[in-house]
Amino acid sequence: MPAGAAAGASAGASAARRPEAADPGPERAPALLSRHAELLTSFKNFAFSGSLVDLAVGLAIGAAFASVVDSLVGDLILPLVAAIFGQPNFDALVLHLNGAEITYGHFLTTLVSFLLLAFTIMLLVSAIRRATGREAAGAQGSRECDHCKSFIPVDASVCMFCTRDVEPVVPG
Repeated sequence: MPAGAAAGASAGASAARRPEAADPGPERAPALLSRHAELLTSFKNFAFSGSLVDLAVGLAIGAAFASVVDSLVGDLILPLVAAIFGQPNFDALVLHLNGAEITYGHFLTTLVSFLLLAFTIMLLVSAIRRATGREAAGAQGSRECDHCKSFIPVDASVCMFCTRDVEPVVPG
């Protein structure tokens, strides 16, 4: 076969394939629509499932709670610290060492702010738990079953895999 004929045959073969690839054909169109509809239904079920909506609400409430706690610390508690120590922050504290300027005061201000924020959150959460009567959830974590070596919750009294009795680990 001459070289030109081989090139022409190759070009003709790819040209014959191109319309096939561009047009899915009438028999494949319903399958594609069905797949897209199934994907859309799956996404709708996922997006509007209770757990995702609960997560979105939790994030929104968490962001609002964070701004309230941040305001409490920044507008009420840090000024009280400033009244005790005579200044609202320690940013002016600088150490000069071999021509280098180490601003450890900014670190101290950030550290004090973080500790006060964490302490305030701890007090608010404990007050909310006392007010609602809800204590912390059960023990969290896992341990290995003595019998089947599967991982089970630390407070389990029966292994969920081998169904044998196990001694619960009670955090003390």
